[in-house]
Amino acid sequence: MKRLVPIAVLLIGVFVVLGGAAILHSAYQRSALEVEALRLRAATQHLAMLSPAAPADPGLLEPAASEAAATAGLVEFVKAAVEGAGGAVLALQPKQLENVGDGDVGLRTQFVADVAGLQKTLHAIESARPALIVDSVLVRGRPQVTGNEPVKLDITLEVRAFRRPGPA
Repeated sequence: MKRLVPIAVLLIGVFVVLGGAAILHSAYQRSALEVEALRLRAATQHLAMLSPAAPADPGLLEPAASEAAATAGLVEFVKAAVEGAGGAVLALQPKQLENVGDGDVGLRTQFVADVAGLQKTLHAIESARPALIVDSVLVRGRPQVTGNEPVKLDITLEVRAFRRPGPA
């Protein structure tokens, strides 16, 4: 009887350790499956963005679009983003980009907006699909005429877009 107690305790310990290991292994497998599902979803979203069937802004990321068409599409998109956010466009000029690929087009825009308008404009540009990149932002405050009006800002943005290379 005295020999059975240590053996019983040893067997109980082994079952506890094995049961704990089985629980940890099961949790690890569930976590690994969840991570894999998230990776698959991210890859699917990335492919959908690059897909030719994905909705695209005019002239942007289209293989057949010329540089002029892509630049015109970028100008229209940025102008609509600024005006849609309540800003007033002062100037839009295509920008020559340095040290970039052949398919890149750039734009420098100057506009006036309040802080909320700047935020909405940046959000529209940065969440655009296909992706646009804000290369630089310069913000200067304007003097207020009265203390009741929102602070107006002079803003200069440099935005970059990419075109897919056309068929060779």
